[in-house]
Amino acid sequence: MLYTSLFTFLVCFWSSFVNAVYRDEAFKVDWQVSTIGEYRCVLKDYSAENQLIILSDFSESETLISYVNKTSGDVLLRYSVPYKITDAMIDSESQQLVLKLNDNLVSIDLNAGLPVTNETNGITHDSDFTFQSSCAVPDVKIDSKNGKQTLKIVDKTMGLPVFDIELPESFTEVKYLSTDHSQNLRFIVGNEDSQYVYFNYTNGGQNLTSTWEKDESLIDIVDSTFCDLKDSTIDAIRSEMVEEKEIDDIFNAYIYRVKKNFNRVKNYLQQNEYSPGRVFTSLLKENELMGTKNEELTYKRDLRFGLAKLLIVATRTGKVAALHISQGVKTMWSINTGIEDVVAIDYNSHKDQLVIIGNDGSFKVYNSINEHMPPSLIKDKKFNLSSNIEKISQIIDDVFFLSLSDKSKKIVSVNESVSSKANGYFVTDHDEKSINGYMVSSDNELVSTWSVDLNDEEKIVAFSARTEDPVVNVGNVLGNRTVLYKYLYPNLVSYAVVNEIDNTLYINLIDTITGELMYSQKHGQDEKVDINSPINLVFGENWFVYSYFASVPIPEQRLTVVELYESLVANEKKSNSSENYNPLKGNIKRPEAISKSYYFPQVIQDLKLTSTKFSITSKAIIIKLVNEQITFIPKFVLNARSKEESKMSDDDKKEFMASPYIAGIPINDNFIISHQRELIMGDDSKIVSTATNLESTSIVCEIGNDIFCSRIYPSGQFDVMSPSFEKIQLFGTIFIVMVIVYYLRPMVANKRLRSLWLIKD
Repeated sequence: MLYTSLFTFLVCFWSSFVNAVYRDEAFKVDWQVSTIGEYRCVLKDYSAENQLIILSDFSESETLISYVNKTSGDVLLRYSVPYKITDAMIDSESQQLVLKLNDNLVSIDLNAGLPVTNETNGITHDSDFTFQSSCAVPDVKIDSKNGKQTLKIVDKTMGLPVFDIELPESFTEVKYLSTDHSQNLRFIVGNEDSQYVYFNYTNGGQNLTSTWEKDESLIDIVDSTFCDLKDSTIDAIRSEMVEEKEIDDIFNAYIYRVKKNFNRVKNYLQQNEYSPGRVFTSLLKENELMGTKNEELTYKRDLRFGLAKLLIVATRTGKVAALHISQGVKTMWSINTGIEDVVAIDYNSHKDQLVIIGNDGSFKVYNSINEHMPPSLIKDKKFNLSSNIEKISQIIDDVFFLSLSDKSKKIVSVNESVSSKANGYFVTDHDEKSINGYMVSSDNELVSTWSVDLNDEEKIVAFSARTEDPVVNVGNVLGNRTVLYKYLYPNLVSYAVVNEIDNTLYINLIDTITGELMYSQKHGQDEKVDINSPINLVFGENWFVYSYFASVPIPEQRLTVVELYESLVANEKKSNSSENYNPLKGNIKRPEAISKSYYFPQVIQDLKLTSTKFSITSKAIIIKLVNEQITFIPKFVLNARSKEESKMSDDDKKEFMASPYIAGIPINDNFIISHQRELIMGDDSKIVSTATNLESTSIVCEIGNDIFCSRIYPSGQFDVMSPSFEKIQLFGTIFIVMVIVYYLRPMVANKRLRSLWLIKD
């Protein structure tokens, strides 16, 4: 009894100090590159002494108005207006920004950011109003001294030079200049690479009080790819293993291994100054995973967990830049490829090669991709094409499928010849009016196999192929321990078709090998689908989710999930894993489907699925809203088999992650991964996701006008301990339990022996 009481007390004492909680990681593991673009006009904000107003092109018909901190260059506020400006003027008295649109003028209230339509308030309606450009830079004199360009400002009265400032070597033009022609001078200069530098001089140009630089070249990103950074220590170990393998004598190889390990232990002890306390502490006390002060250890841990990656982006003008995922907005390197109108970029991890492809078929291949220096050019060639590239997709490794502007199709490779691995590969291509299937022949030519042509009033608005992620389990286990077997046929695509005459939406599922229609779902006049609103589609393991906006019975955003099974009867499996199926012989059975619709409170702009290493983590549907916020919904929330609570049986409630059907899905603030950030993405932005070595963690990036990246955990951080986790208490508890069990074991054995001999205690 004494030992039992002691055991209970110690366990309660130690365990009360063991905490396994996670911190709020908002603004710690995510980052944003706020891009303004090419400066069309820079204005002084008279309402705030420390602010500048910068006007830039947001799209072909929109202008972006940005408020920038004059001292630091930080973007304070941005919003777009539906006008393409030719000039601008700022009125300090009325606090209005007047935009000139060819021959028309529009007033913008700088405080509210809204057009001024009231004739009594708009200064452009005053009879004595005269438009005077605020964008024009005062006449400045650029001289050359000792091979360097200088900016000269002269006194207006005496004509004597007041400022003589040396300009950056890459200087091309002055974008903004403000001076009192005496003591103070502020100006912004730019170069051809969209780099802008701000200077603030006082005391007649003697003191440079503040300066900042902004890179606005990443404004028109067309494609991106991820590159996992490599741990240099692994290369050292690999070289040691190669050396050891070359040793013929097994005894000498053993001695070689012992020496290497001894040197590692010796170096480790030297790092800890041969102190047993330091060694013991370093073994037990881990640094925080997210945002430690020890940058070296944090970086090593990021490498180990696959969090250290490069996001490599390519702009349409041919610039390629690498941003470090785990180090915020830091640009590691950038190169100008010289390729105009880039259409695709791809990183081959097996060959450590980066491929950039241009619209005219020109391509360049770089190798030695790392975070320390720009990659090396190893190939600069051009595909033999009949016309420009309209669309490109990767088949395998370095083999690409091209759709050309003259409607022809072609298979190309960045190597000398197309890999034989592409032989027999089926490719699916689509545009707004048709879907076509092709097969790569033995001589690497494309052979048309099937096509689906739409009517004149129809068009394809969304298209998604099934993900190629690993399959963790082949069925869903129900509450009564029976199984619904998933439909896991891999060659499937789903696409959405709208009829522009009767506003009908069709969701179709087809076989990419034969073009056979496997499933179809219609949303007709009874819902009044708004075909002008975004329609999105994503395809997971045995399910796909699509979104659309309907007007009946009430205007609302809808999310529909369709799940595919071999049979809706439990334990009925129609496929045989030992049998080979050939879709060309027509022995592929159609799936049995079940669907469910949900309501969402905001209009959805785009959908994307998360990616994890082994696909054990529940998939999450990343949702981009029309207000530029980004949120996500775990897949188990969208359950096609969910029932209303009153209709759920006891077995239904026992099912894993079972929850009653609730039509409305609220926006959970905890799931908004963009937090309070102001994101400006544009209509052509893309959501991308990549896996890490932590199965619980997926990296998600939104790439458009801005670049935003974050980490999400669809099933929680089940493989990550909290930095505050009390490891010493845990190990102490385990040790005490082992000691108590060691002493209790003879007592238990003695009690069992007494009971066998019927001896009373």
